[in-house]
Formats: sequence, structure tokens, C-alpha cells
Amino acid sequence: TPFSLLEDLHEQGDIELEHNPPSEMGVFVTSISGMKNGSDGKYWVYEVDEVKVPLAADKRPLKLGENVVWKFVEPSPE
Repeated sequence: TPFSLLEDLHEQGDIELEHNPPSEMGVFVTSISGMKNGSDGKYWVYEVDEVKVPLAADKRPLKLGENVVWKFVEPSPE
């Protein structure tokens, strides 16, 4: 999952990672390497193959070859 990739990077010491405890809706990432949600009105989102995914990062299985990108962005009106 996109979240398990972040966890791997955290365990290797490559990034700092904070998240809410897992719930039925999934894990919500709150900070990556000191950049916390809400700072400058921005929040962490992820994309898989350049498509924003409306699922918690621990709920989206990945297939071999898919590309995951985490972005720290202002929410877009939907």
C-alpha cells in the first residue's frame, strides 16, 4: 500500500512519519519529515499513476509497476 511504502522509508531512517491510529476508515498521515497537515493550509495526499486516490493510504493495494507520489498541497474544491 502507499502507507506501507512510507512505513518502510521511516523504518530505514529516510523520513520522519506521523499518522493517526488506524481506524475503520484507515490510517491518516499527519506529517512527513516535519511537514505537518495544516501548515500553510496544505495537507498530504497521494497519487497512484498520477491519479488522486480517495482511499486511506493503507486501504489501497498496489500492483507491481504502479508509481506512488506523495504531495503536500492545498485542498482543491471538489
